Amino acid sequence: PYGRLSGFARVNRAITDGLTRRGWTVRVFATDEPTTRVPREPLPDVYLFHGHPYDLTNAPGRVNVFYLSYDYARFVAADRWLSSRLNAHFDLLMVPSTFSRSAARRSGVRIPIVVCPYGADAQEFHLPDTARASGQPFTFLALGGATERKGTDVAVRAFAREFRGDPRVRLHIKAFSYDHLL
Repeated sequence: PYGRLSGFARVNRAITDGLTRRGWTVRVFATDEPTTRVPREPLPDVYLFHGHPYDLTNAPGRVNVFYLSYDYARFVAADRWLSSRLNAHFDLLMVPSTFSRSAARRSGVRIPIVVCPYGADAQEFHLPDTARASGQPFTFLALGGATERKGTDVAVRAFAREFRGDPRVRLHIKAFSYDHLL
């Protein structure tokens, strides 16, 4: 995904911009365009796929990398085919956490896996310059999609268990999702 407004598209544009600034030649094959087939061009040195696993296109590069930005405890039933697809078509799996790496291994991924943690863009998200006023509550901020695999339910349960009734601490969830999950 590259053109439409989504978290995947924002990340993919940031990856593209960052690689371009570092001198790499980057060609984008957007899966959110009307034609999702990879154009007939010379094989790229590196093919990096980052998107919804169900949009996965064949890996056409000399080195094929899949960036799995989902955090699973184990691949969910709808994605069970993912490990066999990764093993058959990709040389490397990038994941955002050691938790995701363990989950991929438990789910049958045999290719090498590296952790590529998310970072915060200081241009978009920054802490205030002033210290928090005394007496103000400490706020945990959870961002992202409220879907079954995102762990929002886990975060709420853990927060409630740890900080139940403590007025000095609060949890703020900024999420988007389907109505039944919200």
